[in-house]
Amino acid sequence: MQLGILGTGQLGKTLGKLFLRAGLGVYFGSRDPNRSDQLEKEFGMKVQCGSYDDAIQASPIIILAIPWTAAKDILKNAGPWAGKILIDPTIPLRPGGDGLAVGHYESAAERIAYWARGARVVKAFNTVYYRNLENPDFQGTSANIFVCGDETASTAVVCRLAETLGFVPVNCGKLENARLLEPVSVLWIQAAFGFGAGTDTCISLLRKPACEEQISVYSPVVEMFGLQES
Repeated sequence: MQLGILGTGQLGKTLGKLFLRAGLGVYFGSRDPNRSDQLEKEFGMKVQCGSYDDAIQASPIIILAIPWTAAKDILKNAGPWAGKILIDPTIPLRPGGDGLAVGHYESAAERIAYWARGARVVKAFNTVYYRNLENPDFQGTSANIFVCGDETASTAVVCRLAETLGFVPVNCGKLENARLLEPVSVLWIQAAFGFGAGTDTCISLLRKPACEEQISVYSPVVEMFGLQES
């Protein structure tokens, strides 16, 4: 399996290095297509690097590891996307970083699906700080990667990629549920940087060992909390 990673910032390089170590092929797309030598020195292994289009054309699965503010121009001028899985870990922060520029009635992931027409967009990897991707163990518990997408097969592929890195994926349903996942990123940022929790933290879904019942993510909220009308 080969992954294309658009972006060579901290998130892109971290994911690329981890997937390379796991034995997957990685093709980096960059504003500077001639970064192979630099990346090989950093990683200590052979790395492919080209333009954004090069990475997209060479890979059936793409990770969008670029800033939200750059996503529109890059995606609308790239492609074709037909049939490709596009993993979206972006956090659409306002310039001050104190909240979301997109939210409530839509999400960054839904806009990305609109810009990258034909791609099978899956939201994932937006709720774990890039430095924690290398070690998903938190006091003996593997952290979660929350995943949502409109297609079962592509969501399953992304869940498998999360497992490859040692995380426990949580399927959160349709892509529109990115409207719920993207604010989770802001909550973590506030806790880590604003309220003193620090960056060696993550937000995960915990299950009691004796609990066998699993609540479906598709259940209506009123039903989930036993609030049905009598």
